[in-house]
Amino acid sequence: MIVYERNDWEPVERYYFRSTRGMTPICELARKGEGWEVLFYRGATRPGPHPYASFDHAKAHIMRFLGPREDELRGPEAVWATANANPTATPAGNLQTRHPRRARRRSSL
Repeated sequence: MIVYERNDWEPVERYYFRSTRGMTPICELARKGEGWEVLFYRGATRPGPHPYASFDHAKAHIMRFLGPREDELRGPEAVWATANANPTATPAGNLQTRHPRRARRRSSL
């Protein structure tokens, strides 16, 4: 599945599209003046920038392009994806299968 995220600390409105199993973004969609521009990091023969008038139109084109190619464009696999794919992993309710940075710290008191 393809997801997109935005970092609040960036000065420009920019969205990064990646696979839920991937660690790095495949492309970005950024506001440029009154419109939007798409820039591909990998997978496209013409990386861009590709101008669009609206966010929804650009997002629809990105999803149509990335959907069938997700596995080949995923990039480095994320830690949480490999933990859940491991046949010896513990059940999902256990702390060991969660992302290491999101695991709760237990007090030694």
